[in-house]
Amino acid sequence: MKKYAFTMIELVFVLVVIGIITAVILPRIDRDNVYEATQQLESHIKYAQHLAMIDNVYDDSSSSWFRNRWGVFFDTVVTRYILKHSTDGGATWVNAIDPLTKVAFSDTDDSSTDLNSKFDILTITASSNCANNKVLIFDTLGRPYIFPSDAQVTVAANPQTGLLGADCLITLASSEHNATITIESETGYTSITSFN
Repeated sequence: MKKYAFTMIELVFVLVVIGIITAVILPRIDRDNVYEATQQLESHIKYAQHLAMIDNVYDDSSSSWFRNRWGVFFDTVVTRYILKHSTDGGATWVNAIDPLTKVAFSDTDDSSTDLNSKFDILTITASSNCANNKVLIFDTLGRPYIFPSDAQVTVAANPQTGLLGADCLITLASSEHNATITIESETGYTSITSFN
């Protein structure tokens, strides 16, 4: 009986110590919104690339088959983005299904991809080779393409139109920090390359 009493006292003592340590350390752990937003955007870019690689859009009966690729569409004015693709040569765009919620991304009200309201991101900027472009498309090999708008995807002349010639750097910034995602031109490999 005495053996169990000491074991219970030791267990209670350990729980009290863990509680004290948690109370001291937990308030010091700050949430970093910029890094979280950058991780989310990076994973969604990789998801769009994945969808493009598993969805073989080639159709020998259509001369515009290459306009049906998957991509990330940025709205830099309100710092949000959406994943979608076309099934009819760029005339109509279909939103991707969010792998976490199993619900299609929304064009009008999607708080999950609104980086300003969710993470307090103030700006999304890009390097000079993709600065004025708002659509990042991937082909079945995972190679990235850049277009100024979805309308430009619709009128793309051939499967090589818009192929990214140099690495694209996308920077997310808040009032305190910024982080940069690099998309490599030849492979489409996406990574977080800086955080300040």
